[in-house]
Amino acid sequence: QSPARTVALLALLAAIGFLFGEYRDVYSGTRGGAINPAAAGMNEPAASFADNVQGYGNGPQFWAVVIQEVDRTGMRHGDSIVSSVMFPVPVLGKPFRDTSGPTLYNELIYGEPDIRDQNLPLGAELYWNFGVPGIIVGYFLLGFALRRLDDRVKIAPDALASFTWSYCGIWTALLVIHSISVLAQMVVYFFWPMITMVVVTYFTRSRVEEIQL
Repeated sequence: QSPARTVALLALLAAIGFLFGEYRDVYSGTRGGAINPAAAGMNEPAASFADNVQGYGNGPQFWAVVIQEVDRTGMRHGDSIVSSVMFPVPVLGKPFRDTSGPTLYNELIYGEPDIRDQNLPLGAELYWNFGVPGIIVGYFLLGFALRRLDDRVKIAPDALASFTWSYCGIWTALLVIHSISVLAQMVVYFFWPMITMVVVTYFTRSRVEEIQL
């Protein structure tokens, strides 16, 4: 594609993305219209481009709420980690949602538990539960996991396996700006088709090898 066509396409995609983001903010902020827009803070001036970059990139000010809460009430000592993992799980996760990191974080921001449109960064939740040592150990484990996933991509026997491990690695790497709940949601709703394909491919290949022998 020519540079001009590429730039035009990217501009179009950016415009569509911002329109969708605006719709998503209103819908999620008001819980699909269940909450008054004023109560959800939707009557404030529109966010600027810099605000959007900081919002989706989890700027350092987003940690300030958690740091202030730790100074005020202390650490949670791992209480929210399991709840955050279970947060997006259908049915089984319902009892955990009120004590999950995203729920508690949004309650600190808005003063009520029914609005959950702000993402709790991994680092902030680690600090909330375990302090600075939690951040050091947590990011070390994240780096180790990414290295192992990258190794799996390099030795993948076929395109399907390479795509699957790459997909898993990308979403795991996004923990740098996303939350534990976001990764758990991806695993629950988007990972199972690829896991199924890999399992089927593995057993199919094993069966073919047995027949050839």
